[in-house]
Amino acid sequence: CAIGVRNAPKAGIYTFLIVFVFWSVHYIAVEIEHPFGEDANDLPLEVMNRRFNKVLLRLLEGRAQKVPQLAKKHALATGGSGLRSRPSHWSAGAMPM
Repeated sequence: CAIGVRNAPKAGIYTFLIVFVFWSVHYIAVEIEHPFGEDANDLPLEVMNRRFNKVLLRLLEGRAQKVPQLAKKHALATGGSGLRSRPSHWSAGAMPM
């Protein structure tokens, strides 16, 4: 890019910009390669670990061990498939997240 420029200051600016972009990409790649640590933009491993452990403990509860059963009257009301597009208590435009 700087070879085709006949003006020396413009060539210097283009060269600086190209080198700056390459170094920026390099430092972004270093952060992506090492996402664990104490920097402000690193992953919050302690928080993630606590949340994951809470979910695992919930899976060990008795209610989570039971297989859900489909009521016969519900299956008959939906045409025998037992599936509906959405529960009746949801409004047409508001589905929970």
